[in-house]
Amino acid sequence: MDEGDLGGDDIRCAESTPLSSTQETIVIIAHYASFVTSYLVFYCIYAKQDILKQRIYSTLLLFTCVIFLSICPGFEIGEHYFTEPDPWELKKAPSNLINGSFAFFNVGGVCLTALAIRKIGLPFFRIPSFENVLAGVLDLVVILADIVIAATIVVQPLLYATRGRLGAQELTTPINAASGILILVRLWKNLGPNRYTLIGGIGYLVFTLSGVFNLSRYKAECDEFIHFYIGGSFALSLVFLSLAIWYAEPPSNNGNEGIVNENTPLNRV
Repeated sequence: MDEGDLGGDDIRCAESTPLSSTQETIVIIAHYASFVTSYLVFYCIYAKQDILKQRIYSTLLLFTCVIFLSICPGFEIGEHYFTEPDPWELKKAPSNLINGSFAFFNVGGVCLTALAIRKIGLPFFRIPSFENVLAGVLDLVVILADIVIAATIVVQPLLYATRGRLGAQELTTPINAASGILILVRLWKNLGPNRYTLIGGIGYLVFTLSGVFNLSRYKAECDEFIHFYIGGSFALSLVFLSLAIWYAEPPSNNGNEGIVNENTPLNRV
């Protein structure tokens, strides 16, 4: 895919309130903070991997999520730096290979997180039971949501290439929001349930949606310092993800079902 095929610049705001030098420094720090908080998630997964292997669909996939979420701020920072003449402002929304790469790892990281922390042993494709109608309907919704989330990871680059930056965001943002809801429930239930996995899940969802809310707020107010709240929301969401993982509990049964060894399928690694 040639960078030129991605289209030109989209505009969020024709004019905006610029950043002061101090505000620009704060915005830059907020972006680099994401590297620290993503490493915190990585450490928590590493420290709790023996428990996670007995609770969730794939610890390996969860490590992959953190890699995605560690890479995407690098692309975003690179894009800001090379966007002239106002590198840390949001009024321009260019569609290019650098931003497209950021979008792929950002959307993919959230979607993979939702899939990685699915309950262990739960088939991806299954027929829901409607003995309890409400439970059956909820299970059907989750099945369809997982399929859409998995498909989004593959389709997102095609959406970006054909619709551009803002056009792709219109479709992927609601899916990321739905992924955040699944992540909240799965962190709480599949790693616990306990108060810390619940707080971690709620905090993750709140700050994920805060980033979306503040981007909408920016479009309405055109104040460049709102960029700080967008970047800071992403960094803080990973702190709460770390909290939930850190307080993951061992499975309640003491049988051999949870033991991971050389005969374990790859999705249990």
